Amino acid sequence: GAYGFLPNDRTHQIKVYGNYQIMENLLLGFNSSISSGRPINSFGVGHPDGAPIYGDTFYLYSDITEDYTHTTRGSRGRTSWVARLDLNAVYSVDMFGGELELRAEMFNVLDAQAETEVFEYAELSEGVSDNRWGISQQFQTPRSVRLGASLRF
Repeated sequence: GAYGFLPNDRTHQIKVYGNYQIMENLLLGFNSSISSGRPINSFGVGHPDGAPIYGDTFYLYSDITEDYTHTTRGSRGRTSWVARLDLNAVYSVDMFGGELELRAEMFNVLDAQAETEVFEYAELSEGVSDNRWGISQQFQTPRSVRLGASLRF
């Protein structure tokens, strides 16, 4: 089960970022990315050579055929594509004998909610399917704002 796509394999990734200085003391910027989903596994609990001592396996047991089926790592599809857009603004002004910098950042501006992880355990015990397999477990971090200030003197 060691061959196949690793959990953080993202076949396609595009990143674009930039800044533009509107005025001498005002800087606007953005950071955007889009990436393909990560591979999905289906972990079993048994092994043709007996119960493993190391945890889950890439073998699923079928009561119908009374045999194990090997599932390659990351071969059960992929999660959704993940798109993200972040914006920021920095305003600088001379104050208090130094340079005061005010910063505002907004993350996930479009409030995208793509799944980033699914439940990957396909068996509760040998031959007993887990109905939770493939259900979304995690999603993108929701829209958020961060405000900050710094004083250099």
